Amino acid sequence: MRCVKCLSNGVGRKRASYGHLLCKPCGDEQALKDRAKWTVVQEYGKGCYQFVTHASAPTALKNTNQKSTRGDL
Repeated sequence: MRCVKCLSNGVGRKRASYGHLLCKPCGDEQALKDRAKWTVVQEYGKGCYQFVTHASAPTALKNTNQKSTRGDL
C-alpha cells in the first residue's frame, strides 16, 4: 500500500491493518503538527488532567495558578 501523502514510501501491512494511510515518516510529521495544537495540563495541584486547546487555553491556564484564589480571575 502506498502512502497517501508522499506516494513513494510503502505503508507496511501491519500498519495498514490498523487503518493508517500514511507511512512512518509522514505519520510522524503529521503527528507533530497535530500535537502542536493541544496539550494536557493539571488544573490545580492534585487535580486531574484536562485537555487544553488553543481556544480554551486562556481560561484553563489561568485556573492552573495555585497561588491565586479563584475569585481573582
